[in-house]
Amino acid sequence: MWTHYASEGTGIAVVFDENHLFFKNYPFRQVRYNKEDRASLSYYKGVVRINGERIRSLRLDSELKTSILLSGLYDPIVSQDFCERLVYTKSPNWSVEDEVRILFDIKYRDSDTGVMSSPDLDEKVTDFYSGAFIDYPTVCLKKIPFEAIKNVILGFSISIDDEQKIIQDISNNPELSHVKLKRAMHDVFGEITLKDI
Repeated sequence: MWTHYASEGTGIAVVFDENHLFFKNYPFRQVRYNKEDRASLSYYKGVVRINGERIRSLRLDSELKTSILLSGLYDPIVSQDFCERLVYTKSPNWSVEDEVRILFDIKYRDSDTGVMSSPDLDEKVTDFYSGAFIDYPTVCLKKIPFEAIKNVILGFSISIDDEQKIIQDISNNPELSHVKLKRAMHDVFGEITLKDI
C-alpha cells in the first residue's frame, strides 16, 4: 500500500477503529479477488444474461437500433447480485491490498464539489428509467468522525516539512488528542515496521 498509494512512502496512512459507530451505520465489506466472483453481462442472439442468469424481461426498441433496455436489471435479486459483484470484486492481481469498501447512497453524502455530470445516454433510455439516471456532482465526500481515527502513520520517506505540518495539525486539534502517531520504517530485513512517535 505504501508503494501504490503513498508515493513510495512519502505519504501517510490513517488507521480507523472498525468498532466505531460510524462503521456500524456504514458497514464495510471485504473485496473478493476470485475471477469467478466478478460481474458479467453478456448478450448473444437476443438473450441477455447477468452473472449467467437469463433476463427474460427484455425490451427492444427499433428506433434505438442496437440499444437494449434491460428492465431485468431492476429485478431486486439480479440487480443486487450484479451490483455486489461489480463493486466488491477486483482482479486477483490486486489481492495484496486486502481491501475493504464502504458503499452508501449518494444522497447521504456530506459535501460535494466539482462540476455536475449527467449520464451520456440516449434520452429514450433515461425516459424509460425515469429517476434512475440523475445528474450528480463529480466529487462526493462522506465525513468520517475524528473519534473513528486510531492512528496516523507517517511514511518512511515523508519530507520533514510534511511531517512537521501533520504533527502540528494533529496536536492543534483537541478532537484528535486520542490519535497515536507512528512512523513506518524499514527494518534490517527490508520489512516495514511501525514505531511510536
